Amino acid sequence: MKGASSEDDVLYMSLKDKTALEQLLREDTSATLIAGDTLSFPDKSRYTVRVLYDEDGVSPNGSKAHTATDIGPAAGLLTAHYSDPESCWLITACDYPLLAVSPLEQLLHEFQAPVTCFQNEFGFCEPLLSLWSPSALRRLQENVLQGNYGPSFVVKESKGKLLRLEREEWLFNTNDKEQWDRALNLMSDRNFNCQGR
Repeated sequence: MKGASSEDDVLYMSLKDKTALEQLLREDTSATLIAGDTLSFPDKSRYTVRVLYDEDGVSPNGSKAHTATDIGPAAGLLTAHYSDPESCWLITACDYPLLAVSPLEQLLHEFQAPVTCFQNEFGFCEPLLSLWSPSALRRLQENVLQGNYGPSFVVKESKGKLLRLEREEWLFNTNDKEQWDRALNLMSDRNFNCQGR
């Protein structure tokens, strides 16, 4: 399982292209490029971070499942799959700033192939807070080849397992400055415990 065991000191970050990495290095001065596309955050984490680029999404047999990087999250999921086709992938999107540790532990403990993910309070699945098996990622590849790029379709088609969160605010999504400011306010609330314990 990629990046999911305590013995594995490597996490994986999906970026659209190398320009996104250059921007990250300009904005986060604690990030250090240590080899190729591997980052270290010595002041923040014991983990190293290996960057996977959407534009490198070539399958093991040399064929591309997509010809563009603008197919949304499917590009990152498939690139991860191609980098290690036999692994399950624990996925978290970058725009859940209030996400705690306990939901990730819940995914690991309650995982049921082919895919397990959380659902929000409205009943919609969150395919980017999930655990994907190789078979689910192969199904995503088949869908992309047919022009269907949505990971949530794979969850529905394969009758993926849906979990509920103990605290709905862990799914608080930030896509603009107003939402980010609200997340910061929630984090500063002395009653908010982002460890979820």
